[in-house]
Amino acid sequence: MTFFSVFLNSVIFYYNIYCIKHINAVHCNNYGISEFSPGEYIKESDKTRPRKKNRVRGFGTRGIQEREMSTRQYMWAGRFNGNVDKEVINFSTSLDVDRKLALCDVAGSIVHAKMLTRCGIIGSKTGNKIVDGLKKIEVELKNNRFIFKKTDEDIHTAIERRLIELIGKDGERLHTARSRNDQIVLDERLFLKDLIKNLLDRITSLQRAMVLKSEENFSVIMPAYTHMQQSQPVLLSHYLLAYVEMLERDKERLADAYKRVDILPAGVCACCGTSLKIDRKYLAKLLGFSSLSR
Repeated sequence: MTFFSVFLNSVIFYYNIYCIKHINAVHCNNYGISEFSPGEYIKESDKTRPRKKNRVRGFGTRGIQEREMSTRQYMWAGRFNGNVDKEVINFSTSLDVDRKLALCDVAGSIVHAKMLTRCGIIGSKTGNKIVDGLKKIEVELKNNRFIFKKTDEDIHTAIERRLIELIGKDGERLHTARSRNDQIVLDERLFLKDLIKNLLDRITSLQRAMVLKSEENFSVIMPAYTHMQQSQPVLLSHYLLAYVEMLERDKERLADAYKRVDILPAGVCACCGTSLKIDRKYLAKLLGFSSLSR
């Protein structure tokens, strides 16, 4: 390979890394997420502020909640007579991973509440209260005002807990006709659909830049290499356009992945659906999915 070939491959490699990191940062900003991890504990080496047990970082500096927590404050606490070891609790917490799905979870929950109301499973008054409460949570997330608690083991329980704080017992009705099983898959697919679209747009931008460079250097000749030896003279423009084609194949793979992501999982519930008469097509329409899981 020529020095130019190595250089060009390096540029494309690091550009892809940059895109992934940048898109991740954009998603954090779009979803109102700080760089802090909600499940991140303050280390003993951190001497910058007074230390308390079980300090958890949330969305931004205002998302800090400090308190002693017992196992009985967790949603699954009723299955145990005593407290569970702290290491087990830490292991079962996923907020440091699924915090990026916060606004996707809110979006899915708003549509779910509308569907429950439309189907007559909950009253319109209750449905409106739930939607209004979720919209307030959305504002808190976007403005780094959402406060996580140690008992929020995942993003679903965090948002549902906050909803109940805002509107009372009616917030518990949001979990009707769904499970965290289909809820997390819905959140992930909403997130991935947006991510794939962003990545496709950025690859297209890179392709356009390479086409422009090909036009600017149309008459430049360079050697092509095989087995570390010069083989044939080629145009630099053709060499660059070869990478445009490679990137096009990458886009085809992403587009193919998008087809698999663009299937609504909501309504599957824990595993085998629900006896309640829900409207999955209505969910798919409002959330922008092209088909339903079967």
